[in-house]
Amino acid sequence: MIDIFTIQGDRYSYDEDTARIFKDGKLLSYTVAEPLYQGLTENGAPKFAGIFLKLDNKVLSLSGNINQITDPNTI
Repeated sequence: MIDIFTIQGDRYSYDEDTARIFKDGKLLSYTVAEPLYQGLTENGAPKFAGIFLKLDNKVLSLSGNINQITDPNTI
């Protein structure tokens, strides 16, 4: 289990075996949050990089920072 703590004191957890996401111990639906991956691990599995918070259109990084997603067409 990978735990990520936000500045606001929330704890998000990612279960590597089931790819389920929890917030403060409660399971979140895939309509609320989903895991993000970047690259591959040494054994070829996707490497967990953070959590996409769908309702807020934000990304929670492993460091606990929450960043807004910017549409590249609006830049």
